[in-house]
Amino acid sequence: MIHIETVDLTLRNVTLPSDRVGMVIAQPYLSLTAAEPYQCTPQVKPQQLAVLPDTLAVARAARHGAPKTCFTVFPEYSIPGLEGIELVENALRDSDWPNGTIVIGGMLGCDFHCAYCQNWVTARRCVKRRRRHPSSN
Repeated sequence: MIHIETVDLTLRNVTLPSDRVGMVIAQPYLSLTAAEPYQCTPQVKPQQLAVLPDTLAVARAARHGAPKTCFTVFPEYSIPGLEGIELVENALRDSDWPNGTIVIGGMLGCDFHCAYCQNWVTARRCVKRRRRHPSSN
């Protein structure tokens, strides 16, 4: 199920650069595993996968009044695994997906163990720095 809510950002003192900027932000219900690295539980993964094309369809329809959806955001943990990435990539490859748009997707949480990622190095530096200077958090 998808619920669409239009939010007037001016009521929250947020001003976008023009009235031509459209945003769609997914706010899925998540059920995550209890231990790191956190992942969607097997019971809710099919529901979470279904949210992706539904949200992309809302973004493609651009019912917010702007000519197109400039930003589509899936918060952290919203894209459950490689199947989710494939769904998003396939939508972006479709010929009817508008050019000049940005899709931001949060996948699984970072456990700092990917061999190709700099997060591990950065995290270790931060931990060492905190140990040397505990009051500078």
